Amino acid sequence: MRVLIDTNVLVSAVLFPGGVTRQALACAVESDTDAIVCDYTISELHDVFERKFSDQVKLLPRFMAYLSSGVTIVATPESPGLNEPTLRDPKDQPILSAARAFEVDLILTGDKDLLEAGLNRPRTVSPGVFLADEMGGRNHDVSAHDPK
Repeated sequence: MRVLIDTNVLVSAVLFPGGVTRQALACAVESDTDAIVCDYTISELHDVFERKFSDQVKLLPRFMAYLSSGVTIVATPESPGLNEPTLRDPKDQPILSAARAFEVDLILTGDKDLLEAGLNRPRTVSPGVFLADEMGGRNHDVSAHDPK
C-alpha cells in the first residue's frame, strides 16, 4: 500500500509524540507500507513551525532525520493532473496532485477539507481510521523511535 502523508499529520506527530497521529505515522513509516511525503509538505511543515510554533522549531532536525529514514520524498507536480477535481482549499491541491502523480492508495490526513472531499482515488483517511482499519489496530511503540 502506498500512503501519502499530509502536513498536518507531520505537525501533530512532532508536537504530540505520544498521540494517535504519531502512532499512525510510525505505522506508515515503519511497516511494509510505502510511505511518501511530497516536497510541498516538507516546505509547508517548516513554514507552519516558523509561523505558529517558533519555540518548537528545534524539534524539526531530528524529526526530519527520522522521517527521511523511512519515507520517500517526491517532487510535487507543478500543476494539477488531467481530470483532477478542484478542492475547496487551494493549499490542498498540491497534495492531491502528488498523490495522483505517484499513484498512492490513500492520503493520511487530519485535514477536514481533504477528508470531506469525497475522493476515492486516492482515498483519504484520518490517523485514527488508518490505525484501526488499514493497519489492523496495530500500535507502534513510538517511544523506541522518538525523534525529540
